[in-house]
Amino acid sequence: MTNQNQNPKSISKTPSVAGLPSDAALRELAKTYLDEQYQHFPEYQSLGLLPEPTEASYEEMANRFSKAYRSGSLQSLASMTRAPKSMTVAACYVRYSDANSNTRSLDQQLINVLRTARQLDAFIPWEHVLADAAISATTTARPGYQMLKKLVDSGESSPSVIIADQLDRLHRDQAESLLFAKLIKSRSRRLVTADGFDSSNEFAKVAHAVSSLQSEMYIDQVTVKVYRGMTDSFKNGKHVSAPPTGYKLVERKDAEGNVIVNSNSKVQRKVVIDEEAAEVIQRIFDMYANQKLSPAKIARVLDGESALGRSTWGPSSVAKILQNEKYIGQWKWKTTTRVQDPITGKKHVVPLPEEDHLVEVYPERRIISQVLWDAAVTRREQTSRKTNPPKGKREKSRQEVYPNMLFDLWCEKCDAPLRRFRSSGTYVQMNCPHGKDGLRGCDLKSSKSLRIIEECLLTPIKQQLFADGYAKRLCTKANDFLAEEASKPRADTKQIERKIASLEARLRRNGERLSFLDDGVAADRLLESIQSDQSTFNELKAEFARTAKANFRPEPLKVETIQELLANLRELLKDDVVAAHGILAKLVGRVRVSLGEKQGRTHTWRAKLDLDSIPALVEIGKQRDCPTTHSLEFLQVCSWTMSKELQVTIVDFPNYQRIAADAINMHDAGSPYNRIAVAMEIDPSTVKKAIEWGAKNDTSFIPSADFSVRRKLANNKTAKIGPAVVRLRNQGLTFEEIAEELGTTGGTASRAYKQYHTKANLAAVEKGERLDTGKNKRKISPDQVNLMRVMLADKGHSQRAIAEAVGVSPSTVRDEIKRMATSM
Repeated sequence: MTNQNQNPKSISKTPSVAGLPSDAALRELAKTYLDEQYQHFPEYQSLGLLPEPTEASYEEMANRFSKAYRSGSLQSLASMTRAPKSMTVAACYVRYSDANSNTRSLDQQLINVLRTARQLDAFIPWEHVLADAAISATTTARPGYQMLKKLVDSGESSPSVIIADQLDRLHRDQAESLLFAKLIKSRSRRLVTADGFDSSNEFAKVAHAVSSLQSEMYIDQVTVKVYRGMTDSFKNGKHVSAPPTGYKLVERKDAEGNVIVNSNSKVQRKVVIDEEAAEVIQRIFDMYANQKLSPAKIARVLDGESALGRSTWGPSSVAKILQNEKYIGQWKWKTTTRVQDPITGKKHVVPLPEEDHLVEVYPERRIISQVLWDAAVTRREQTSRKTNPPKGKREKSRQEVYPNMLFDLWCEKCDAPLRRFRSSGTYVQMNCPHGKDGLRGCDLKSSKSLRIIEECLLTPIKQQLFADGYAKRLCTKANDFLAEEASKPRADTKQIERKIASLEARLRRNGERLSFLDDGVAADRLLESIQSDQSTFNELKAEFARTAKANFRPEPLKVETIQELLANLRELLKDDVVAAHGILAKLVGRVRVSLGEKQGRTHTWRAKLDLDSIPALVEIGKQRDCPTTHSLEFLQVCSWTMSKELQVTIVDFPNYQRIAADAINMHDAGSPYNRIAVAMEIDPSTVKKAIEWGAKNDTSFIPSADFSVRRKLANNKTAKIGPAVVRLRNQGLTFEEIAEELGTTGGTASRAYKQYHTKANLAAVEKGERLDTGKNKRKISPDQVNLMRVMLADKGHSQRAIAEAVGVSPSTVRDEIKRMATSM
């Protein structure tokens, strides 16, 4: 017999079912049952009502109990077929509240119940032993108890007696207790407990009612005492619950370094910062507030790193961390309470009024700075449905809150943010959520690759901002405006300051008056007056700030400084999406997209954007701590701008435009069209078109071909036969011989060889050199070569005459002249 209050044996582990005792506990319960029944009814062994007390029997009985408990169905009484007809059959119920409670264990209760049954000359078969482990009697959602009610409510005459150790094992809820008593009576059954209760007694109804009331009151008293003790512990700085991630519990020690032990012989512990976990918490806040990552992305990052040895980070756990005020040293208690449904047993978290909250501030436990916390709160408010409602009513799109692309793209027709559509991995397609079905009158039915959209928008922006002379033009116009503003008299702020001081004094007086007034009409009117004055006070403060900034006389802008800021902007556009998005949002704001002209099978898009460099330069200046920032801020406050509205057609850049800059450089180095085409693996006509277009247009801002999914040559045979061509060419075969062996043409074999060495080809054409075609096997004999060289050295013969004398073509003679020139 074991004590089932011990945790390892309390509750089943695999698979877990609430209330089911563990396998070990069930085997011990079966052993206790047989030990007691063999003492009370030894004669029933021969009738087959009691199995042999062996380990196999214990295992089989535990399995039957577990199977019935999981299914919620009652076990059949197959073993009772040989029972005497005069036998009284009973059933019993045992239970304890939780794994740490000190109530009677299941087997101890079973001993008492079986002894009571023997006194009543009633036999309890194993099939009628019902139990629940670690479930409170305040709820009826107990599988064992529900099986007991099903057994009582059945139409069978047995069991005629229901036995429990005490009534509070059955219920701790007065209403359920009375309902169960009515059920027992209506089915003509008898309820008996080991401590003396008997429903057949004439005073049983009164005793039952009093007992159930006492049980319910006991639970209420225990709850009050527990909360009182925990509240007192919280006020004294003790931990009343497990600390969140970022903290740990350590032993308290006295001044001499000895561990402090309380009156219950338990080591006292205190909450301290866990340095390793605190770094992760700080990273979470930084990724959310500064890097603009969503909780889901943060969770994926932490999972990928197995942060703190965990791989169970999820969006909900990250979101809870971001809302936990304990990380700024504010520890709260009694903010919520858990209410249990008496029928289902489910517990619901209910918020408590703010006046009931207990707050203690521990500066030594702060992990997150106030600046970072405020930034996270601001970002959380932006994403909240309370301040940012869904269904087209949002002030900010998800992209603006969690940027994963460079621009904030909005549909001009229906005023909805564009969303991802049919995207996979790094390939992202964008469309309007209403365009496909024509909702809200939207006609933007097509979709575009995000790569194409961003390239088309970035190109004109770069052409405008990074063009020669832009910084000089900006400084000239801005400095003219600054000089004009400096010549104006400064606005007088004394009147505004007097109004602010007067309102501040009035608000202070009315606040003191309101604290002495009771609720009523006078208090309501005074409150309205205070609210009105507060609104006026805030407006005056904002006006004073604007006037003070307008009175500021900044230094003129310098061309070198603006050029440096523009260089920083250029670098930022190459940086990660989050950093670039923040600057582009200041630079162009929201980009409005509409449907353009039809082109091929789809339509182009038209985009409108207002290019204003001042807000972007102010932002960059703040990040770089630039001294010119004050002058730029002054221009922004005065609404001065050099903005320009851009109309952009969103369509993919043709391949010839993408390669134009490289093709021109190669051609200028002396490489012909065909050689460039082989090196770049494109058609010679495309090379020619690219060079002609590049001669008339600025190619410096066109995205390079590396960013496009370029159409390869239609003939993939060159790539397939490339390794074989190189192998045969290295053996000394001519391209004609290789072509004959591989079943192709000499031109295809030559092209395959050249394209096999891509890097070497590109390096050669950039220098204007010939492409490597391998070692050529001479088709003429050494005697012919010697004769040709002798006649060339004589210089008295023409190339045609030499060719006729040697028996070769004139081109062979010219090739030999080149060889002789390179060998000298």
